[in-house]
Amino acid sequence: MDRPSLAAIAASTHFVVSTGELYARGVSRDQIRHLVTIGFLHRLHRGVYAVGRRPVPFAGRCRAAWLACGPGAAISHISAAADWGIRQTGGRLHVSVPRGRAGHPDLHVHRPRSLPSEDVVERDGYAVTSVARTVLDMSPGQSVDTVGRWIHEAGVQRVLDVREVWALLARLPRHRGARVVEAALTYEVAPTRSGLEERFLGIVRRAGLPSPRVNDHVWSGVALEEVDFHFPELGLIIEVDGARYHASRWRRRRDAQKDARFRAIGKVVRRFHELEITLRPGDVAAETRRLAAAGLGNAAGARISQPTP
Repeated sequence: MDRPSLAAIAASTHFVVSTGELYARGVSRDQIRHLVTIGFLHRLHRGVYAVGRRPVPFAGRCRAAWLACGPGAAISHISAAADWGIRQTGGRLHVSVPRGRAGHPDLHVHRPRSLPSEDVVERDGYAVTSVARTVLDMSPGQSVDTVGRWIHEAGVQRVLDVREVWALLARLPRHRGARVVEAALTYEVAPTRSGLEERFLGIVRRAGLPSPRVNDHVWSGVALEEVDFHFPELGLIIEVDGARYHASRWRRRRDAQKDARFRAIGKVVRRFHELEITLRPGDVAAETRRLAAAGLGNAAGARISQPTP
């Protein structure tokens, strides 16, 4: 097989191939050695090569680790979380393998008691543990708040099915992370946000209110914190809460703490849910005007123009 053909195949596999895959394409052992010698193949692990270039993307590193660990392996723990977009990671990749499998000097190898097929997802050229199994495997020793944050982020990334988490807990009730995951499930996220800022700005304009600062950073008495809408001349902060980002109990608790910090320094804070903005914009406009008046008292209220018809 010529190099252009091999490069084309490698591009569909994150530029990572195994000797077994090369043999299946008709590449001989001597040809592999030659391609290594001329710098077209770069050894990543035993029997696993990067094609054309040594640095490979994260997905390529995952594929290389999966190939290196053999059948039944899956990218797992924090590496799987990074692959699903739940966390960031660096350093050695984590791989779960069947019990009895040897370790690997370049990888962090886990040997769980069981790793059934329902806990593994074939994902773009390699296997990775499901979101539910990934969260469960990372949870031992973590706080409920931390695990809740992972579940929240999985909801934001739209990769979470809470039913799968409950099913996993039913299958693995003695897993060391089961108790904390069960507690953190109260932080479930329902991801459904779209364009709330634009809709609220339309309500503001129709209500005759001053234009707010959008995504402004405001001093809370502790730090500069970002808010959705800030009316500095009215002493008013408005947050708009879409279900995608604010439906979890973890996020609502964080929101309440943030609101309390602003109220402690005299700001008026109001949160409007997505449904209020979508279904009752007139009520939202009236409430915003009332809060604006309360923010600066009667003098500020007198400066607010009448709403346009």
